[in-house]
Amino acid sequence: MSTGYRREIDGLRAFAVLPVILFHAGLGIFPGGFTGVDVFFVISGYLIGGILIRELQEGRFSIIGFYERRARRILPALALVMLCCIPFAWAWMLPLEMKDFAQSVAAAALSVSNLLFWLEADYFDSAAELKPLLHSWSLGVEEQFYLLLPPALLLLWRWPMRRRMAVIALVALGSLALCMAMVRGSPAAAFYLLPFRAWELLAGTLCALWHLRNGQRGNGPLAALGLGAIVASVLVFDTSTPFPSAYALLPVTGSCLVLLFATPEGWAGRLLTLAPVVGIGLISYSAYLWHQPLLAFGRLYSLEAPTQGSLLAIAAASLPLAYLSWRFVEQPFRRRGPGALLPGRAAVLSLSAALIVAAVVFGALGHVRGGMPGRYTAEQQAFLKLHEWPRRCLFTRLDPLPVLPVPACRFLPATGHIKGRVALVGDSVMSSISPAAIRYLTAEGYMVEQFTHSHCTLNRAHHVNDIDAVPCPAFISRVTDYIAAQGFDLVISAGAFQNKLAQGKLSFVRTDGATATTDSFGRDFAQTAAATGTRLLLIEPHPRPEVDIRDRAVRQMRTHGSRTDYTMGRAAFVAQVSEIRALLEQSLPEDSLTVDPGEGFCSGDLCHFVHAGVPLLSDRTHFTDKGAQYALMPLLETVLKDSGY
Repeated sequence: MSTGYRREIDGLRAFAVLPVILFHAGLGIFPGGFTGVDVFFVISGYLIGGILIRELQEGRFSIIGFYERRARRILPALALVMLCCIPFAWAWMLPLEMKDFAQSVAAAALSVSNLLFWLEADYFDSAAELKPLLHSWSLGVEEQFYLLLPPALLLLWRWPMRRRMAVIALVALGSLALCMAMVRGSPAAAFYLLPFRAWELLAGTLCALWHLRNGQRGNGPLAALGLGAIVASVLVFDTSTPFPSAYALLPVTGSCLVLLFATPEGWAGRLLTLAPVVGIGLISYSAYLWHQPLLAFGRLYSLEAPTQGSLLAIAAASLPLAYLSWRFVEQPFRRRGPGALLPGRAAVLSLSAALIVAAVVFGALGHVRGGMPGRYTAEQQAFLKLHEWPRRCLFTRLDPLPVLPVPACRFLPATGHIKGRVALVGDSVMSSISPAAIRYLTAEGYMVEQFTHSHCTLNRAHHVNDIDAVPCPAFISRVTDYIAAQGFDLVISAGAFQNKLAQGKLSFVRTDGATATTDSFGRDFAQTAAATGTRLLLIEPHPRPEVDIRDRAVRQMRTHGSRTDYTMGRAAFVAQVSEIRALLEQSLPEDSLTVDPGEGFCSGDLCHFVHAGVPLLSDRTHFTDKGAQYALMPLLETVLKDSGY
């Protein structure tokens, strides 16, 4: 195995980091830019595995020395970026955002942020764009991997080379198999957690072992094929691609081919060793660290959705910042010996421990104090609390499937005389509508039961591609069976259907593992609705703005002292929901009723999201209680009365 510097590897780093940055900047021509992280994993497995292999060969392997090098490599630039984030977070983040950010600082310092973000949300959701340290999940995966790799190689080193490679290959195949099995049922776990990502790092380690055994042999066509595979994954994949799973084999295999066969003499090698490409590769770690905080804080500061041009300008700023932190932080801290900033191992380990303790203390304070709400005025805090979306009777994957009925989610009419029974069924959107609906229906003499679960629409065989949706088929099956057995008079259902179908692409998965289609989804929706044995009233998708409405109002109060309306064009709303709305309507049972919330939000050519200074939505999707009362309930009341309810 060659121990010399390979410029083409730095060039490959550039091909990894630029797509990630442009993807997070929202540039649509790189919809699979997130695969750059997979390329980084392979490179890391190759380089770190190679270092460990050489040290074992030469009899100078030291676990403490290995972790000292990791600390020098990772912590200084990471600490700088986190430190720079704190004042902007303090100034611009809402209390819950600040609480999440503080927790992410502690998690990143402890190399467990992948676990935190797995528990919190989906990598591709809108909230992810506002998390400055979201990208640190990949560092967590790597550092967890490097807790295991050195002792594993040490144990395997007494075995013959062929057996070593066979064992590592079997572990990698096992990890890939687990990943493929997990990506349908728990996609966030497959994305964030080490057991389902280890195969990518091990692929790089196997390349290092291959070079140790066979030497480096250039092959221009294979290297070009590998580079082409990486580019193809960036251009072809998108957020609807079940990932990682077998799809990740494309960028991973491509990276392996480049590492194994690229030399400066071949076409791919010449491209990768161009000075600008190598230059970006050299600063790629710092560029990766800087880009997400810059984009997140740019989005947080803007009252409107940032333009594509402004996001690209913000993303571009990560490169000069990366050069500065590479030149004045990464390089000085990586040097050892006389004249270095940290010449000895004790100094490195002591400073690392101090940084980790400080980060954990900051995270604990942010968690315990609820995001330091004292930064906000009493009026602003009251506004935030008043216009949070209601979450009563909203189950999540962390709750056991409820045994029905749930007494706390059954609401009796004030008069005591029960005119009929109404079931409220759906996801968190239905939960946000439910308090207003319950007030009206119980006043009209109905007994109401609420059956809402995060991410669960009225489907028994499909669910959205999110970890919180994993229990949905079982939950909805239990609910529909209960409704049918109890003889309800009406089912009212709503869901976050916006953007779930665009240009024929459906962002649902089937519980049986087959590919979801519009036909399979429509049949499932129709059969689930029919299984209730009850008439259905569907609240169709409402306009979904590009910014969080309540948060925008509070930020505007802090910066301008006032609250103004936010609008979107009616045509944009129609385009946003037309495909999924048509699919839902053609799947409804014949006697079903519908309510179009657009009639409550839109007048003329515009849809409005603030009324008399009050936000109609708490974020981009969920109704505030006053929003449901103003924009939706008059429409719902009219349809119910016209239908004899």
